[in-house]
Amino acid sequence: MQPLDFELTDAAGDKLASRDTGGYILPAIKRTFDIKSADKSIPGARPNLTVRLDDGTKQTFDVMLAE
Repeated sequence: MQPLDFELTDAAGDKLASRDTGGYILPAIKRTFDIKSADKSIPGARPNLTVRLDDGTKQTFDVMLAE
């Protein structure tokens, strides 16, 4: 799998944070990606993470942020 970019959005669809570079994820290998906010503050709501993949598809996940 090759994610190209990541975007964290709130319930209204407003961008909270993003990462515009991805990398490869190989089978049986764990990988982390840091996603940073421009203003350094992300509200404690339950955001969505959208990942755009190299095949043109997007996958969206409900996420919970650590406090």
